[in-house]
Amino acid sequence: MNIISYCTGKSECIKNISSLIMLYSKNNNVEFYKDIEDFLCRLRQSDRNNTVAVICAETIEDLIDVYLIKHFLYKAALIMILPDDEPATQAMGFMLRPIFIFNTNSNVCDIYTALQALTMSEKSNIIADCFPEQNWNQTGALVGTFCRAA
Repeated sequence: MNIISYCTGKSECIKNISSLIMLYSKNNNVEFYKDIEDFLCRLRQSDRNNTVAVICAETIEDLIDVYLIKHFLYKAALIMILPDDEPATQAMGFMLRPIFIFNTNSNVCDIYTALQALTMSEKSNIIADCFPEQNWNQTGALVGTFCRAA
């Protein structure tokens, strides 16, 4: 499984998400991009069945940059992290057709769980520490933690 990440900015949320992806990447190939052109070149080489893209837009301008390459996003299963929870921002985020959608105020453990669900991995101690009281299903995913965007 390939994980490609496009995260802009240097906020604490971006650092947490990048750290989370690095922790998760033990059995996967991970690539990080800060430049939209480099990310687009990598998307062109992607295989839909083998690529998960994690996009974290820190500002609405970053989200607009991602929106401009929306026709290439079908080549990867998309986890989208929006800059805020304003209705216009959410509408633009849903137009990108992500599998999971969050905002920068979301719990990092929820994002980890979405990444886990897309890569079909076993349950990790990191998630168990984040949600010790939650119910796990037979595949190791949390039951009722998040809603699929699509």
